[in-house]
Amino acid sequence: MACGNPEEAEAGYRRALELSSGNLEAAGNLGVLLARQGRPRQAVRFLDQGATGSEGEEQTQLRSLLSECQVQLRELPEDPDAETLRKHLRQFAGTDPNDLRYFYAHVNRYLGTLAFLPPAARPGLRVLELGAAYHYMTPALIRWKGYGEVRCADVWDGEAQITRRVVSRDGKEAHDFTVDNFDLQSAPWPYAGESFDLVLFCEVLEHLVSDPMGVMSEINRVLKAGGHLLLTVPNIASAASAVSLLRGEAPYIYGRYQPGGRPTDRHNREYAPQEAVELAEAAGIDRVRLETFNSWWCHQSEMAALAAQGCSIAFRGDTI
Repeated sequence: MACGNPEEAEAGYRRALELSSGNLEAAGNLGVLLARQGRPRQAVRFLDQGATGSEGEEQTQLRSLLSECQVQLRELPEDPDAETLRKHLRQFAGTDPNDLRYFYAHVNRYLGTLAFLPPAARPGLRVLELGAAYHYMTPALIRWKGYGEVRCADVWDGEAQITRRVVSRDGKEAHDFTVDNFDLQSAPWPYAGESFDLVLFCEVLEHLVSDPMGVMSEINRVLKAGGHLLLTVPNIASAASAVSLLRGEAPYIYGRYQPGGRPTDRHNREYAPQEAVELAEAAGIDRVRLETFNSWWCHQSEMAALAAQGCSIAFRGDTI
């Protein structure tokens, strides 16, 4: 942290807290780092924890920074906690055993993705959700994130456009939205330029068969000036993948062929964090924030193995 490498420092503090949740020095330092990065929602818990276990000038500084973050939070819309979001997502997961297996395998990824989006978006903002086959996140974008219109895109054998209706298991909530049927790898997409304030491109990039620059260029075209892209993709440089290579094993998160499946049913190319940044920037999209988180595993032993080898532990989560 003192050497100006906040990504490495954050990974180290989080690892220290995984090993010992009562490490108050690591908690306080992590809170300071997050607060300096303008992430008050994440910072307050660690600042409070660090201040509780410190004294004197250090405690005064931590409490002062904690107060600043709390003031910032009062000016922000309230964001639901992870357990509230988890219960809401489950309401739309249905009862089919295959669907439920997929849901529970991916629910941590959904929660991590939603955490990136600010709550209570301005009324009228338009969202394009690409590859929205199951629509598990779509209701949450409307209910908890406040987006006025969510347009979805997927590909299937059938008509070019449908209106999809999803109803919660308890019958108390229902949403209707338009779903367009087209291959993302064929341009132009059926949208006018600068149509959307936000594009969600989550766990799709790794499935593309052709050069992704065409898809990224279309994303840029349909985004409004000042709009945002939220891209998530499996991290082939994750701690688990890196240690798999050291063991002489394949590093892929998912590299299986599907019997009778389409070419896009498997991961055709997994990416490292900097590759994802370079791809977006080549398409004219500036990096605002880069982070990795763990959707599938905790990676505690793998992170320790990398640290023991003197390797970087920044950006080692399994999802970019």
